[in-house]
Amino acid sequence: MASSNLTPSVADTPPPPQPSDTSQPDQDSRPNDLGTSATPQPQKSPGSQLEQPQAKKPKPGKHNTMKRRPDAEGRLALTHRHPDFVLPELPADVHPKPSDFLDEESERRICPQCKSSRSLFCYDCLQVLTDRSKVPTVNLPFHIHILLHGEERRSAATSVHAALLAPGQVTIYGGNRFPTAFDPSTTAVLFPSSKSVPVSELQMERLEHVLLIDSKWKKAKSLIEDPLLKGLPHVRLEPVKTAFWRYHTKNITDEGVSTIEAIYYLCKQRHTKAHEGGSSECHCYDDLLFYFAHIYRRIRKTGESS
Repeated sequence: MASSNLTPSVADTPPPPQPSDTSQPDQDSRPNDLGTSATPQPQKSPGSQLEQPQAKKPKPGKHNTMKRRPDAEGRLALTHRHPDFVLPELPADVHPKPSDFLDEESERRICPQCKSSRSLFCYDCLQVLTDRSKVPTVNLPFHIHILLHGEERRSAATSVHAALLAPGQVTIYGGNRFPTAFDPSTTAVLFPSSKSVPVSELQMERLEHVLLIDSKWKKAKSLIEDPLLKGLPHVRLEPVKTAFWRYHTKNITDEGVSTIEAIYYLCKQRHTKAHEGGSSECHCYDDLLFYFAHIYRRIRKTGESS
């Protein structure tokens, strides 16, 4: 008669599986070097291979759509977001002091004032960190006051170039407004507003101070409404073309120059007006573009070699 006991006997119980001689401890419980459980590793199944991680495909644009070689007119494209934008040309009649020696200044330096690591100059302390005797000094016909918008980076602001090249003749203010009022009889604002007049038509017996705003175009429109600037005459440049290496935002033409270019052209056009009837050739202010031209050539060289 069959037993009624439902508990299997020892003989009926299947033996536990025995690990093979080459087996390893279970990876979930094997301690790692830190004494914690190791992350389970993928196991090979017979006749299969572990899946290798696939290499990331390059995103379209940055490396595979940027046109690095000059086009038929010798212009160089720089930005992958705007592949149609090409590097403008430097004006052929601008001849700043040679800056070849700056190419050899590859090591960064510590600014003696703020102790920060900088390249050719300290944009915070407005200190030249290379041989000052090789860097030109420009005498300006008026004092330049620049309002550098609080959201703009000093390291990228070309207004810093003016303060370095015309020491004592350029004042840079940070924030969103000028700190003081100016005399309208001796001050003009360089801004192409609806009430502005070209440099050639500016009727001022004494022009001692010129105010500029260093910011993106949209921000400049709000800053120009500062109550301290009301009542000051506005002046605009005669038509010029920029050589700036940054992409202009929508609806900004080639006449949208950088701050250092604006200062250069203002000084040059003012000089031409003051010497009407004489030689219109003026190179008195070419050195204002000393750092600008140096950076421009480095960008062009880097783009052509990429």
